[in-house]
Amino acid sequence: MLDFLLRLEPRTAQPLYVQLAGQLREAILAGRLEAGLKLPSTRALADHLGVSRNTVTEAYAELLASGFIAARPGSGNFVAVEGFAAASPRPGGAGTAASPVPAAEPAALSSWARRLPLSGSGQAVARRELPYDFRINAAAWEAFPYEAWRRLAARAWRQTSAEAMGYGEPAGWRRCARRSRLTWAARAASRPTRTAW
Repeated sequence: MLDFLLRLEPRTAQPLYVQLAGQLREAILAGRLEAGLKLPSTRALADHLGVSRNTVTEAYAELLASGFIAARPGSGNFVAVEGFAAASPRPGGAGTAASPVPAAEPAALSSWARRLPLSGSGQAVARRELPYDFRINAAAWEAFPYEAWRRLAARAWRQTSAEAMGYGEPAGWRRCARRSRLTWAARAASRPTRTAW
């Protein structure tokens, strides 16, 4: 596990994952966690600290987003070798800051990912000329048939009785219940019967 002490205070206003990310960030900047060092798995660190795995996952995600750690699929999380300057003194000079650690090679992107522009948050967003937009909560409102929807909704409201606006029968609307029973009976009659030998 980590050689230094991580102390989380659950009774403070600051969330535990923020405390954990801050302490790991300080350890990286102070040189207690060297570049390239493999961090414990989220499960192992959560068990060691007695916190939820989500707490450790969120802390790692924050450090990953700020460039302090790097995730290698199938290998785990490692202290990054890019994106920050170590706070240790240079050899031969007392008290001077070290030069930034050399940057690692950028991650390889697919040809599709290279065609995507970056938004202000650094996340790729789909261009408008792409045929499909699969972003979450981005409906194709320009393709929605508003006029047909209005027409059908108006027809449904014209045909609705005052009885349909109340709670109605506890067993459901009689026409629907009857139709459901008839449909079930027709399906049951069309199934082959099993015989036991």
